[in-house]
Amino acid sequence: MSVIRTLITGRGVIRTLQSVTRQPSSMLNEVSVADNATGPTLRVGAARPPTAAARGWLYETELLYSCASLFESHSQASAWPPLSWDALSDLQRMQLTLGGAVHVIKRHIVEHANGGQSNEWHALDIAALALNATRGQCFSHYGEQAGQELCKLLHRYKGQVRGKHVLVLGSQTPWLEAALLAFGASAITTVEYQPTRCLGGGLCASIKVMSPSAVTYTKKKRGMFEVAFSFSSLEHDGLGRYGDPIRPYADLETVQKVHCMLRPGGMLFLALPINLGRDLLLFNAHRVYGPLRLPLLTANFDLLETVGQITDTRLAMTNPFQPWLVLRAFARGQQHKYSRTTAYQ
Repeated sequence: MSVIRTLITGRGVIRTLQSVTRQPSSMLNEVSVADNATGPTLRVGAARPPTAAARGWLYETELLYSCASLFESHSQASAWPPLSWDALSDLQRMQLTLGGAVHVIKRHIVEHANGGQSNEWHALDIAALALNATRGQCFSHYGEQAGQELCKLLHRYKGQVRGKHVLVLGSQTPWLEAALLAFGASAITTVEYQPTRCLGGGLCASIKVMSPSAVTYTKKKRGMFEVAFSFSSLEHDGLGRYGDPIRPYADLETVQKVHCMLRPGGMLFLALPINLGRDLLLFNAHRVYGPLRLPLLTANFDLLETVGQITDTRLAMTNPFQPWLVLRAFARGQQHKYSRTTAYQ
């Protein structure tokens, strides 16, 4: 029995790959993504069949790069006002859609977070959220189900959080930080576009908030974190919605920057809109990750499991479920069991 799968070739165009159901990795080795889709600092390595944990994915792959070049590659300066889809260049539209493979729905949202009005968090609010989390009642601004799934995740992986310095990507309110502190995190560094202060002492002493532009890299900083979390953040990167510069591959770069800052074997817990049946771009609101972009986003990580419900439909779902992906970083120079190339340079 054969299946037809659409993948991206090295020239950035779509081709159809016909293969048997049980595909040898050699049949996927030539599948890659054009340089202009992954940016000037990320190079696509060999593709491979998905592991059992990545059931429903078309492929898995690696991205090759230099950490120093990646952190130096661009500025996070404020870009205002946000551009509409029609105002983008042809090249930007092609990059954002992986060569025209991703369906686009036009949206235009204006939220001046990067360089905009500052935000304040308060220690008493964080303490109340943390107390509820210790009672198994994790709060989430994304609804009761998201809170329940967070508590489930943290109970299962509490050993990965307790006593650790945790990196959090994107957080306008500190519900995730509060839950992490409740489960024993020793310190939290949150990277957020909106200028944020944590006031009132108490648990605020364990939280540091910094802008993406303040995040720098040296070899001494490699492995400064053992674990990282992000909920409903990366799907916005590089779309301009929050005053960030238009950068079609910013989400891919962000994940690899996390890889640089994690210790070998470090964990990334990542939740974002996923529809295994179809990729979608709502510009400038967010991306929906499907069979084409999701493997690029999780490159250089092993997917251990997912926690939460996953959407899988050919319909253009604008707000699908946001399950947690439990990811483990490749060690430097380590070869993945399905790969013949190293994870990164």
